[in-house]
Amino acid sequence: MTKRQREIYEAYLNSHDYDLDDAYGRYSEKKRRAWDNCKSLMFKNEGNNLRVISHNGYMFTAGFLFDDGRKMMYITKGGTEEFEVMT
Repeated sequence: MTKRQREIYEAYLNSHDYDLDDAYGRYSEKKRRAWDNCKSLMFKNEGNNLRVISHNGYMFTAGFLFDDGRKMMYITKGGTEEFEVMT
């Protein structure tokens, strides 16, 4: 796990935003569709614990664990990154 990946993983662990409603008071339909795509990706990978990792008025990043918690999928507007986590 690289330093950057560790920082992403720690931000994931510290996040309590389990849905867009937790992160935003109001949000666009485009953000809702993006969130739905994140959920679909999680289900496709048999993952769990999808969370908003970071957010601002324009975008958000998300992540979830899969492979029995051994891997993490990090999702940004630009794409996805998966990596092994050390617990």
